[in-house]
Amino acid sequence: MSQGLFTAISGITANQSRIDVISDNIANMNTTGFKASQVNFENVFLKTLSSGTAPTSNVGGSNPVQIGLGTTVGEIVRNFANGSVQTTNNANDLYINGNGFFTLTDSEGSLVLSRAGNFRVDSQGYLTSPKGLKVLGTSDINSTTGSTTPIKIPQSLSITESTATSTGAELLSNTANATINDGTFTLTVNGTDHEFTIDADSTLDSVATDINTAATGVTASVASGKLRLSYNNTVVTSFGMSATSDTSNFLAATQLATATPTTAGTTVTYDSMALTANSVTIRPDDGTSSTTTYKSYSVGADGAITAYYSNGCQITVTGDASRELLYSTTSGYQVRGDGVTVVANAVKPQELQLQMTKVTNSAGLIAENGNRFTIGPNAGYATFGIGDSGGMGSLVSGSLESSNVDLTSEFANMIVAQRGIDANGRTFDAQNQILRTIVNIGR
Repeated sequence: MSQGLFTAISGITANQSRIDVISDNIANMNTTGFKASQVNFENVFLKTLSSGTAPTSNVGGSNPVQIGLGTTVGEIVRNFANGSVQTTNNANDLYINGNGFFTLTDSEGSLVLSRAGNFRVDSQGYLTSPKGLKVLGTSDINSTTGSTTPIKIPQSLSITESTATSTGAELLSNTANATINDGTFTLTVNGTDHEFTIDADSTLDSVATDINTAATGVTASVASGKLRLSYNNTVVTSFGMSATSDTSNFLAATQLATATPTTAGTTVTYDSMALTANSVTIRPDDGTSSTTTYKSYSVGADGAITAYYSNGCQITVTGDASRELLYSTTSGYQVRGDGVTVVANAVKPQELQLQMTKVTNSAGLIAENGNRFTIGPNAGYATFGIGDSGGMGSLVSGSLESSNVDLTSEFANMIVAQRGIDANGRTFDAQNQILRTIVNIGR
């Protein structure tokens, strides 16, 4: 006869849990990237008086006779609908317009997810959350395993020598225009030096003419854009070419080529049309070798970070047909992130693009403190990529995602929960009165 008391208590307890969740939602109504939760109830054990009977030829069937024993919390499900956009005009703040998550790593190196994009750059150049969790980057547009490398923005750019054989004075937009003055070139054949002069207006044809005039037994010609040297029935045991220019802006004394021909009549071909500035530092406009310091950064819709520096230089990442990401300067040349070394060839950089993640079942994520989630056993398959692709959503700089708490609905749910507690309290009182009546029957 006292079962009604426990049934009423189950209703009070369940509705109290609902109020607890509502209270948490309301408390986080201004929390960046917070996702509201909803409580769903389910009934508990049933007291079965009869399971029912099947109809016969003479008697109809009967339905089950059962008494419920109360309710309990069936699930607390999180609503991952996008919150509204909160404009901050702070380039460090990012809003995800879609279903993706930022990927971060905690102090133990574990992967955590977040929708809160209020990031900062620490003293070492790492992109971090307010609690110091490092934001992970990627150099792969699409990955099934994900990167574990944090984003580190170079805090200075050291403009160093080119590793390519292109003209060194046009690698960066902040380099000065070089003036190529007259220089003396020496062609050495069998130990005999033959000097000739090349100035800034020289062409390959004029260079070939100068060589033919200065050196005997050697014929210079131009074919397919290449300077070719042939030995005219002369046994050549050694060969070398060097250049000396004391007044050139970027070319010092340089050994251009050496060779040891094996037989007479060997043709030596130079594959490069340009002179390589070996061990030469490309200097900024001020004429001194220096570094430029980090100033700020911005993030594109695909998560590509562009870092800006005090002298106006900037680096970013771009995608190409090979689906790799490359650093590039504003002039379109690729640069490495550990220096930064300017090169004219494609290189795979350190991670400087925000890595995004999405899971099959967002409701399966486990919420942690600090606006974080971890991948739970029912979250399903996790995929990694970049913004604005693969359903990750695009990134909006200068904005944050507000909480998706609907205050009107929360107040309405609170009233319903309060009434549920009141009603179950009345049931409890009724059961208590019945027990009191039974106790007083014998008096």
